[in-house]
Amino acid sequence: MQDKYQLPSWKTNAIRFISLLLLLGFLSGLGSLILNNRQDKRSQTDEPQSLAMAEPAALDQNPGPITEPEHIDATTNIPSIYPSFGRISDHYGNRIHPISGKREFHYGLDIANQPGTPVYATAAGVVAKVDYDSGYGKRVYIDHENGYCTLYAHLYNSQVRTGEKVGKGQIIALMGNTGLSTGPHLHYEVHYNNSKLNPASYLKRQAYYASK
Repeated sequence: MQDKYQLPSWKTNAIRFISLLLLLGFLSGLGSLILNNRQDKRSQTDEPQSLAMAEPAALDQNPGPITEPEHIDATTNIPSIYPSFGRISDHYGNRIHPISGKREFHYGLDIANQPGTPVYATAAGVVAKVDYDSGYGKRVYIDHENGYCTLYAHLYNSQVRTGEKVGKGQIIALMGNTGLSTGPHLHYEVHYNNSKLNPASYLKRQAYYASK
């Protein structure tokens, strides 16, 4: 005989089913909350990883005062792309010279690759000088006519002449091993008002790669 205080079986099953749905909803919401919290913490703690082109921490700062524009517009004649493709073999800053063994300040960025790798103008300008130096080897200077100049050294040869106008991304030379060098690479410098700046600060200022 059924107890008068006992609920019918269908009501009991309905209550159990509703309780189960509520429990599943609660657990689903709790799981989403935990996952979002972990993702927020990860985005706050993780630093963006870059290629080997990231700016290094130099041992010493570039000696002497540097006056650089506070607002740099990459659409003007300002260096803003990589000068070539390859592996960064040496950074801007103090180092032990690989040939002399003496401690010195390296004012450029070295990119190593195969001889004949194209070298690109990092901004539009006028070729100020094409010459040979016992240390730099074959080199090209470009005047960007706004206080900025760039130097490309240890070249195999140049593809431009003094006085020639060049555009950003234009091939101006081929990578070589001339001058005081331990292997084929490009030595790249950025000058502003006769001060030599860290070239790493002028890489990828635009979402643009030289492609010519």
